[in-house]
Amino acid sequence: MRLSVELAAADPALVAGLRALPPVPVLLYGRDAAAWPVLRLAARCGTGVRTGVGDVTHLPDGRPARSNAELVAAARDMVARTVATAASR
Repeated sequence: MRLSVELAAADPALVAGLRALPPVPVLLYGRDAAAWPVLRLAARCGTGVRTGVGDVTHLPDGRPARSNAELVAAARDMVARTVATAASR
């Protein structure tokens, strides 16, 4: 079983509430404008995350993505930076 949650905004309080649920893997994602903030939140919270053209068509800097692979690469880089920043605190 996995809990998949589409967030309209990156709300840490909601994620904290999800932790009160039975221990199941949590997958967070956002669509359009919420996609990148939710991805950063998921990285900080240690949940699973997804992204792709079904969720967002623009890169974090606002440029249109040329492919799904470009979106995934941007997401991977963002998660790595977010986790590294959190670890250095």
